[in-house]
Amino acid sequence: MRWWPFFLIITALAGQTQPAEVAAREEKPAFQSNVNLVRVPAVVRDKQGHAIGGFQKQDFQLTDQGRPQEIAQFAIEGGAVPKPAGQQTKSETPDAPAAAGSTPAAAASTPAARARFVAYVFDDLYLTTEELLKARKAALKHIEPGIAPQERIALFTLSGNVSLEFTDDVAKFREKLTKVKSIPPQPHQPQASFYLADQFVNLHDKEALAAQVDVTMQYLQLPPELRGQAVATAEDTLREVAIEGWAKATNSLRTLNDIIRSLAAMPGDRIVILASPGMYLPGDLQKGLSATIDRATRSGVVINTLDVRGVYTNEPNRIDLRSTAQGGEQTQMRMARYESTAGMAQGMVLSDLAHSTGGTAVDDNDLLGGFNRLANAPEYVYYLGYYPQDLKPDGRFHEIKVTLANGNGLSIQARRGYWAPPDAPKP
Repeated sequence: MRWWPFFLIITALAGQTQPAEVAAREEKPAFQSNVNLVRVPAVVRDKQGHAIGGFQKQDFQLTDQGRPQEIAQFAIEGGAVPKPAGQQTKSETPDAPAAAGSTPAAAASTPAARARFVAYVFDDLYLTTEELLKARKAALKHIEPGIAPQERIALFTLSGNVSLEFTDDVAKFREKLTKVKSIPPQPHQPQASFYLADQFVNLHDKEALAAQVDVTMQYLQLPPELRGQAVATAEDTLREVAIEGWAKATNSLRTLNDIIRSLAAMPGDRIVILASPGMYLPGDLQKGLSATIDRATRSGVVINTLDVRGVYTNEPNRIDLRSTAQGGEQTQMRMARYESTAGMAQGMVLSDLAHSTGGTAVDDNDLLGGFNRLANAPEYVYYLGYYPQDLKPDGRFHEIKVTLANGNGLSIQARRGYWAPPDAPKP
C-alpha cells in the first residue's frame, strides 16, 4: 500500500500560507483537459554547443506520445534577440500570450538594454559542507567585479533559512551569501539514503533491506544470532528516512515554486541559478517536478543548474563508501551500486529542470566558470505552444519530442514531457 499521497497532502497543507498578492497570481495547470495549452521551450545548438537563431514556426515538428501536434503559438526570446526600444516582449509580460513576431528580424535599429533578474539558489538541504563551501567561494568570486546597471540579483536557499530579495547592492548580497550553511541530515545509526529507503518502502526491494541489515549488524557489532534485531532496526531506519526524505524533497519543490512566483512579476530576463548536487524524486514527486517546470515555462523563467559535485561518474572507485565502511566488501559493493544509481537520478533532475525551461545544465569541475556562464540569459529560446489533439487525461507521463525539418548537424534541447492528470474517478 502506498501511503505517500496522504503524507504529501499533510505536508503541503502545513506550509501553504502565501501572501494574498502571491496567491492571486496562481494559474491553472498547463494541462487540465485536451483544450489546454502545453508550452515547450526549445534551444537549437550546433556541434560546438552554440545556440542558433533564425528558425521559424514551420521549421519545427512536435509530437506528443508519438502523435504529431500542430504548433499553435510560437515566439523567440533570449539574450541575443534584439529588442526594439520602448517595446515590451514576452519576458516583460509574464502572463500574456507570446507574440508570434518576436524574432530577430523584427528588431529596430536602437535596441534597449534588457533588464535582467538573476536568483541565486543554494541547495543547503542536500549540499555537503565541503560542496557548499566550494560553491560559495566560486559565487563570491563570480560577483566580485560587480553587476551590470540593468541587473538585479537575489539570494535564496532551499531551506528558506537565508534569503535576500532582488537588489543591486553587491556588498549586501556578499554578506548574506557568507551566512549560507549546509544543513546536515537527521542522525541515524547507521545512516541510510533516501534512495535506498524508497527502494525498500515503496518498491519492496528486499536487496535494499538486506544491504541495510548488513550495515546495521556491522555498525552495532551484532553476532549472527541477533540478525533479527538488526532486521527490525534496519526497517525502522529505512521507514524514518523515507518519511524525512519525502518531506525534504516536497519542501524543496515548494521553495523553488515560490522563487519562480517572485520572478514571474519581474520585467525583463528572469533567470534562476540552482547550485545543487541534485535530489532524488521518486513517484509522485516527479509529478511535482513537472508542475514546477509548468510554472516556470508559463512565467518565462529560465532555470540554469550547476551540479556542485562536478564531473560525476558511476565507477566503483569513485563512490563514497564512508557510510558502509563497517560492512564487508560485498555489502560495500551492493551499497555502491545503489549510491551510483541515486547519483545519476539526482543529476537527471537538474538536467530536466534546465532543459525543460530553456536553460543550461553545467556539471563540470569549473564552478566559477559555471556561474559566469549561467548568469546570462540564453542566446535564443524558442517557445512552442500546442493544444494536445485526441489525447485523453490518463495520469501518465506524456513524452514530447521536438525535431527540426532540416536540422543536419544540429541538436535540440527541449522539454521531454509532462504528467497528464488522472481520469475522473468512477462513481
